[in-house]
Amino acid sequence: MTVALVLLGSVSTPARVARADVCVSGLADWEVARGRLFAAESCGAFYATATPLQSTFAYGDFGYRTSVRLPFDMGVTWRRLGPDSHRPLELRILGGLLLFKDGAYGLYLHDDARFQGKDGWRELAGFRTHDVHTVLVHQTEASVSLTIDGKLVDLWSYRSPIKTGRVGLAMKAAAGYQSLVWFKNFRPASQ
Repeated sequence: MTVALVLLGSVSTPARVARADVCVSGLADWEVARGRLFAAESCGAFYATATPLQSTFAYGDFGYRTSVRLPFDMGVTWRRLGPDSHRPLELRILGGLLLFKDGAYGLYLHDDARFQGKDGWRELAGFRTHDVHTVLVHQTEASVSLTIDGKLVDLWSYRSPIKTGRVGLAMKAAAGYQSLVWFKNFRPASQ
């Protein structure tokens, strides 16, 4: 972990809300299904690593403990710190995943055939997972919208079979390695 902290010296910004002593979220707000989660240098910021599985990829899966209900908004600022930019970063929404990799994004609805066809990866010119990006998601009973760095990127018609549940983030990494992601200000909020 010491090496990771040295590599991250340029990562900035305290994540605070309302008063200086109130964090957006802490380690207790997260449930780790796979991987490891560490508090970062500022309040509401974290380092996440994948579990180094010996399969086709390693995986890190982090669920936010507080459930949301439709409609809800969710935001995160993040960047990948490992060499796996061709592997997706994932935001878990109700009934699916938003996936991000260099130059592309997609809405995955747990249907591999559909995702590999017309509803798969969509081009996102200039997007690099190693750059810091702020991602905002708005999910309603009938749609999912995606905004990246203040720009509306996509709006899907989608009726989730799940109306209340937990959201979170995840990442794939190269098999056998602990890739590293830095994130802050993960904020899900039902309306």
